Amino acid sequence: MHANDRIYKGVVLSSRRGIESEYKYMGRVVDSMQDLIVRRLDSIWCDSGDGACYVVMTRDGLEAPSVPKAVLEAFYTQGGHNGIQIYNGTRSLSIDCHWPADDFAEMGGEWLEPPQLADLALAVKAC
Repeated sequence: MHANDRIYKGVVLSSRRGIESEYKYMGRVVDSMQDLIVRRLDSIWCDSGDGACYVVMTRDGLEAPSVPKAVLEAFYTQGGHNGIQIYNGTRSLSIDCHWPADDFAEMGGEWLEPPQLADLALAVKAC
């Protein structure tokens, strides 16, 4: 752990520049996940230099196919992201940026589910 790291519900939250709003956002992401998923997470790191880009790591031996989708949904429900790299055991998955407001604008005011969710299961299997 680094000096700026914080532990929240057993998950290490890290911010490259120690920015308070990033810790709060990551805490809301953790709060929006089911406890079973949270227990599987080791850490969430925000790359302050890239703005809203995250790396999520699962705990050794606790990886599961359900983790990437749950992580993506959690970030989506809290407002979006500029990219997430998820390390789930021996697999990794890169998710492109996605913001709910983009969906709203694209549909002329009708909310959509994140397009990545439909293909996420296939992407995880391909890793």
